Amino acid sequence: MPSLVSSASAAAPRSPSASEEKASGSCGTVPDDHGDAVKVSGLKGQASCSSARSIAKTYGHPKAVKTSCHPSGRECEYGVYAEAWRCTGIFQDSFYCWLGGDAKGRGARASFYGLIISGRLLDLTEHRPPCTRHALTKGLRDGGLGAQIDRDAFGCAGHFAWAGAVVHHDGTGDEITVLLKAGRGSWHPVSRGRFCEDGSVPKKIYQPACESN
Repeated sequence: MPSLVSSASAAAPRSPSASEEKASGSCGTVPDDHGDAVKVSGLKGQASCSSARSIAKTYGHPKAVKTSCHPSGRECEYGVYAEAWRCTGIFQDSFYCWLGGDAKGRGARASFYGLIISGRLLDLTEHRPPCTRHALTKGLRDGGLGAQIDRDAFGCAGHFAWAGAVVHHDGTGDEITVLLKAGRGSWHPVSRGRFCEDGSVPKKIYQPACESN
């Protein structure tokens, strides 16, 4: 009769050690203070997973924002974080951080990549613009929508907002629902199809932002 192994003596699953994590280049997933999840991977050089994870948690709140080229362009911006870490802005939901070396990451002593799982983080050091009719109307117009917000038909949550905008054409006015996302200090119209479907829009405004006309 085959012997039975008790659960007490069976080998329990073992979490990877810090050295094993670093050797694999992956440091797991950490929450940040925006309510997003950031996956830390591609760790190279002298940094520890603990250090990389600490920087990933604070991504979006740098001590300073600088440029690495001239003339200044968004693709050249980077944020300066604790312990002199520098991180790029977000491109396709990911960012790159490095320690040491020059402003473009050449000669870095350590580096890693961060992947934003939920995609709600703002680029670099953005803060949400005011949730006012004036600020949202400006966002609509800057986005090419010559529309007016119908009375108090708007709302904000997190880095998203919705607005019931009246668009005039041929002497009539039609109301449409527009989803906006904060970025670079102002509101910008974005795709409802994309952000409503991927779970980015906060529950507080989901119904008027995603389920209305």
